[in-house]
Parts: sequence; C-alpha cells; structure tokens
Amino acid sequence: MKFHYLALIGLSALAFGACSEDAENVADESNYDVPQTEQQAQHVTDERCHAVVVGYVDNVVEPTYRDLQTRTAALAAAVEAISATNPTDAQIQAAADAWLFAREPWEKSEAFLFGPVDEFSIDPKMDSWPLDVNEINKIMESGDLSQIQGDEEAAQNIRGFHTLEYLLFENGAARKASNAVVQKSHWLAYTKATANLLRSDAAELYQYWFGTGVEGKKYADTFKAHNSEPSSAQNAIASFIIEYCAGIADEVGNAKIKEPYDTYNNLDREQGLYAVESWYSHHSIDDYSNNILSIKDSYLGNRLSATDYTAAASSLSALVKDVNPTADAKLIAAIQTAYNAIQGIGYNGQPFRNNLDKTVGRNAEVIDAAVNACSDLEAELQTLKTTLGIAS
Repeated sequence: MKFHYLALIGLSALAFGACSEDAENVADESNYDVPQTEQQAQHVTDERCHAVVVGYVDNVVEPTYRDLQTRTAALAAAVEAISATNPTDAQIQAAADAWLFAREPWEKSEAFLFGPVDEFSIDPKMDSWPLDVNEINKIMESGDLSQIQGDEEAAQNIRGFHTLEYLLFENGAARKASNAVVQKSHWLAYTKATANLLRSDAAELYQYWFGTGVEGKKYADTFKAHNSEPSSAQNAIASFIIEYCAGIADEVGNAKIKEPYDTYNNLDREQGLYAVESWYSHHSIDDYSNNILSIKDSYLGNRLSATDYTAAASSLSALVKDVNPTADAKLIAAIQTAYNAIQGIGYNGQPFRNNLDKTVGRNAEVIDAAVNACSDLEAELQTLKTTLGIAS
C-alpha cells in the first residue's frame, strides 16, 4: 500500500490549540531573530488566519483538484480511443502521455490528503503502491473485472494510477502494440475500466470538496467554517496545512526514497527495485519533486512554476513573514533545497530505480542529500507552529 504516515492519525485526534501569548510558545531565539509574542498577537489573529485558510482552499486545493478531474477525464478519453480491433503504437503513446499529464496534479495534491480523500478511501483507490502484478496479469487473462470495483482493500492495488501505469508503460516508455502485455486478451478492457475508475474517483473527490458535497455539504465550506474539524482557523493551519505538509516531506524522504534505497543495499536488491514508486514510467523523481511542490503551493498560497516563490497576500508564507521574516526565508530555502536535491537524484540522466546502488557513481551522495533535505524541510515546517504561537 502507498505510504501515508498521517493516514494513521484520525482527524478527530488532530486537536491543536489556538494562537496563544503564552511565553512557552515563543520561538527559540537561537533559531529565529525576532520571535516575540506581541508580534504573534498583532498578526496571528482569527481574521488573518481565516483569510489564510480561505486562500489555501480557493487558490491551491480547488484548482489542483479541478485539474485532476479534467486531466483524468482526458486520460480516460485517450484510453477509450485505443482501437479494440487494431491498437496502434500512436494510440498507446497518446494514452501514456495523458497518464503523465494527469499524474502531475495528483502528486501536487499530496500535501492535503485529508478530508474526503482520506474519509472515503479515495487515496488508496487512486494511488496504492506496490501493485499486485500477479493478480493484474490474471485479470488480463480471465477478464474478470469485478475484482477492481468497490472499496475493498483487496481491490486497491489492482486499480488506480499505478495499475494503469503498468498497463501502459514498460521501462520508461509507452508499450508497443506488439508488446506481450498489450497482446493479452483482456488488456484493453482492463485498461479502459481502470482509466474510467480513475476518472470517476477524481470526479467524486472534486464533488465532495466543491460540488454537491456529502448530504448537501461541501467539504470546502465545512473546512472554511471551522465548526467541526478543523475547530478553528488556527487549528486548520496547525493541524492540517502545516502538519500535512510536514507529513509528505517525511514520507518523500523516508518512505519513497530512503526505504527502497536501504532495502536495495542492505536487504534484497529485487525487493528494493520493486519498492520504487512509479518505476514503470520512470516518473519517480518527477513524482517526488511534485510532492515538494505541493508543499510549496500550500505554503505560498499560489500554484506557480517550480522556480517562482511569489507568495499570495493571504498565504501562510505572508503570515509567517510578518511575524518573523527569518523563519519565512528559512522555510522557503528548505523547500528549494529539497526540490533541488530530489532533482539531483537523476544527476546522470537515469531514473531513481537505476541509481539505487550506493557503490556506483554519486548515488550515495545524492540520495543522502535528498533524504536529509526532506528531513530538514519537515523540521522547518514543524517550527512554524512555534513561530506563530500555535500550540500543539
């Protein structure tokens, strides 16, 4: 299954306190220059925190999930366009390209894997890893697509993004029409069913947040209202924006990068290889980089290019900067460092899966740098609660 440390924590258990002027909440002056409680009281108001939450939902979460819905629909259409009688290389390539395009907004949503995506098990249905390849191959032989329907845990690693990735890609390239997998009797039916489930999952997620909602209540409205979880605007910032950003930073460094690397070098090479997420498409480094960009978007309140760090006026970054410019600069630097370090894993033009051997080239150096940068980013994110005077 896909690794999510925070998925183990129930939303009801996330109960962080509101802003406080308690001296115990003053940031460590060895780390920051001007963390004073009067500054916190001046800037970290209920009104200001509410504006941060609204900007985060409207300018980051909504367009990201809207892109996911649109692009998974385009992906399903590209798969539907593959001929049932005479699939062509061009048709499969178009579907593979659509998969790559749809993958981006999903990975850029991983800093906010709470609410409906967690409550309704949409995350494991869309993105479970590793796959049950043996079962996938059996389905292509039998044509029994009933197994991939529903919410059962057994169905999660035979559907979703990565199942579709396996069906469309081999060794970083789109499969050819003559490929043995494509030639299986039920390959196309399985591929179409998986793409359509992915489309419906993404559409359902958007509807829960911004459309019809659940029992007529949009989760976006509930989140902004702070009348349940989160229990306040400050709680939304501490328990959701900051905590989930910290969670994905930790997951990228320790679960997605360090775990397969350590497994490959210390336990079992084959097991380490298969632990690398998105290796069929050779998209791992892009996935992990986009996870860091999901933190960047959440912090800046903007969805910008990888090199643009312009913060929205109603953003967490702007709030932190008003309280403590040094803390804001350190957090932005930590995001940049983590992103660049992950990009550095591909220093030789090879995908992450090909760079696991610590005795070869600069692999040990670049992977250690990426893991450490993610750890540093997580730590900097956690200090924001102290900087803002939000107790945990």
